[in-house]
Amino acid sequence: MNFETISTFLSANSWTLVMIIAIGLYTFGKNKEPKEPNNILINSIINNNVTSLAAALEANHGPHSKAASGHSALELAIARNNKYMVAYLMKYGAAPNAKEISAAIKHNNKDIIQLVTTGEHTAILNEYNLAGCR
Repeated sequence: MNFETISTFLSANSWTLVMIIAIGLYTFGKNKEPKEPNNILINSIINNNVTSLAAALEANHGPHSKAASGHSALELAIARNNKYMVAYLMKYGAAPNAKEISAAIKHNNKDIIQLVTTGEHTAILNEYNLAGCR
């Protein structure tokens, strides 16, 4: 089927509607930005960068971010076995759920297990600050 056959088949109004739909599909479908923008919080955790994570949280990046994999920021920090990142996330409102507590137990880090079960992050953050890391 060629252009002339299609043109004669469709009336002028129908043809306009087809073009609008085609342009809309092209504009809003093919050229879409990736669903997940660059997330500084998740990138900080992936790169094991506590300073960057703390700065992102202080700049109001919410602690409830999720990675493209579906893992929460807290779950990623637990998997990184980094008690300081876990403490910062909890300081800014991340509350461990059963899945995250299970991940802490699986990784067998006593400090993180205590942190996610008690919520007491102050001592760990003080330790981090006293070490001159922040």
